[in-house]
Amino acid sequence: MDYDTLLSGCCEVARELLRHGAEIQRAEDTMRRLLAAYGLEGEVFAIPNCVWASAREPDGQVCTVMRRVPPSTLNIEGIERFNDLSRRLCAAPPDDPGELLAQCRREAALLRRYPMYLRVAGYFVGAFFFALFFGGGWAEACCAGLAGLACGAVLSYLERAEANSFLSTLASAFVLGAASFTLRAFGVPINLEITLAGGIMVLVPGLVFTNFMSNLLTGDMVSGLATFARALLSAAAIALGAGAAMALFRGGGGRGWAPWGARWAGRCTCSSPGWGPTSSWPTCWRRWRYPPGRRLWPGGGAAPPPPIWSSASSPWSPA
Repeated sequence: MDYDTLLSGCCEVARELLRHGAEIQRAEDTMRRLLAAYGLEGEVFAIPNCVWASAREPDGQVCTVMRRVPPSTLNIEGIERFNDLSRRLCAAPPDDPGELLAQCRREAALLRRYPMYLRVAGYFVGAFFFALFFGGGWAEACCAGLAGLACGAVLSYLERAEANSFLSTLASAFVLGAASFTLRAFGVPINLEITLAGGIMVLVPGLVFTNFMSNLLTGDMVSGLATFARALLSAAAIALGAGAAMALFRGGGGRGWAPWGARWAGRCTCSSPGWGPTSSWPTCWRRWRYPPGRRLWPGGGAAPPPPIWSSASSPWSPA
């Protein structure tokens, strides 16, 4: 029996599991069970970016194989396929160890590759329903979906270009925030907090947080801390990207963007005291929301209640 090929096949199955987002314990248990199916008691070890398998041959020589794991992405279908493959191989191990590698390649070729427009549509749908979940209306949901669509397009492009994951997440979060603020600047009556929260949720690495807790609870400290560091970097990239957009649009840039968007959409001046210039199409809604005589813009007079479509902390929003 070719032990090197056997260990390579075991490592390849575990590598594909980790590559598609499986937890460390599952990958190690898969390698251990495959070796046991061939009557071997080997040593296995896995961390998020590498797997090892070692076994002693009948003549006493130790054979060790190591495989590097590429950056992982969540693919539930991939986890299911290779988990099912490992169960079939353990139940009926092939006589030729080379068949392990062949079956791994066949399973990898059968994985569905979704076109970019479907992936981007998934970002739209996710952001849309998250905005509704956080209490937003249809306007917030639609704007969050559009922001998520722009975010997904940028993220997909950068992934194809094999850009750094931290920079990809940061750029995507910035585009998401910029899209939300731009829609608000054009006069769309939305609550920015809900819109941003719904859009950001499509970038939150939920499985990464779950895996690092699972690794720590099962005693895999090295893998747990490595996954925890990855989760922190992802969260930091989201915060920096969205924060940069908020600083640009709410700081010095914010005062210039809102009037520009309103002028582009067409402006009118209301005759009611204290109303000031507004974009044309939300005027009727604002008249219904704020009775005449109450000051919409800051600068004196009784402050109206926080409007439902914008942030109370924005320097140019009606608050």
